[in-house]
Amino acid sequence: MLEVAVRWTDLDRNGHVNNLSYVAWTVESVPREILHEATPRELAISFRSECRSDAAVAVQTARDAVESVGGREVFRHRIFERGTGRELTLARTAWALA
Repeated sequence: MLEVAVRWTDLDRNGHVNNLSYVAWTVESVPREILHEATPRELAISFRSECRSDAAVAVQTARDAVESVGGREVFRHRIFERGTGRELTLARTAWALA
């Protein structure tokens, strides 16, 4: 599990975490060997709730064994606030192995 502290640079003008930060956290949670050896092919993301400054956030990532076949690795991601457990984002990434 990746733990993240929301930084000033993660915020938009309204004080909410911007969408790009959620994407960056999602990618950061992918196993390093996949990041080094594979090419990103798909990203599906669903924003569930807003997040503000000073929040402690966690990213759970799990390999999808059913979809990870034939040189393709698929991961499911869940981003949530650590203090409340409130779900912020759900995502799915797919990677092609080189």
